[in-house]
Amino acid sequence: MSNVGATYLPSYSYTSPTRQDSTAGDAAVNHFKVLAHEPGGRIWESATSSASSVDNIAPSAPLLLAIQASGQNVVLTWKPVDDLDFATYSLYRKGSNGVQPVPVNFLTDRTLPTYTDVGAAPGGYYYIVTAKDTHGNQSAPSNEVSLLGSTGVDDTPAVTAFTVRPNFPNPFSARTDLNLGLPAASEVSLEVFDIAGRRVLSRSLGQLKKGWQRIAFDATDAGGNPLASGVYFYRVNSGGKSITNKMVIAR
Repeated sequence: MSNVGATYLPSYSYTSPTRQDSTAGDAAVNHFKVLAHEPGGRIWESATSSASSVDNIAPSAPLLLAIQASGQNVVLTWKPVDDLDFATYSLYRKGSNGVQPVPVNFLTDRTLPTYTDVGAAPGGYYYIVTAKDTHGNQSAPSNEVSLLGSTGVDDTPAVTAFTVRPNFPNPFSARTDLNLGLPAASEVSLEVFDIAGRRVLSRSLGQLKKGWQRIAFDATDAGGNPLASGVYFYRVNSGGKSITNKMVIAR
């Protein structure tokens, strides 16, 4: 995966992407070992350590939730979520603004980015939608809508913590965009690893402004050579924190 220089520290650490997250049907255990090399050629092996990764990363929030009346019905549409492990959308409805994604407001689950609320047009309801992945992680809510008019809720969630949304499109062939949320201006860097954990790219993105930033990735390695089709992991580092996501190149 990597070489780490021996600098006589009492301990060392390395952050490694896993090849997949554990599921109910597959624990996806990863096994690790460290080798220490002496300049003269001797090698010492550590014991093997095993671990699994658990998906606790929520999918992207659905954006651009829109509403219109169709006779006595309400038609809701929104922009699809493109996360690879997306499972369902959850709709929530309330008779006043400030809808929260809690059980008392739950309306229905959907797999498509549209829903018709039959007979709801005269009711004056307010709506939001969230996304869930295959591991049950739930996204932040969408903007809130109502036939009564704008609720004043923006389509783009405010940045309260360092966030890296899944890249789009994904899979991709020549270019994809990374969407980063920065709670404050900071130095940002990007690393890309292949399925075997080898780092194929390390790039400084410089000092980026607070807020949402879009970064283009052209599917090339550190030497500017096109990367082969396959699964890759990208790690974004900012302010001493790192977030790793998965992307697929399909040429």
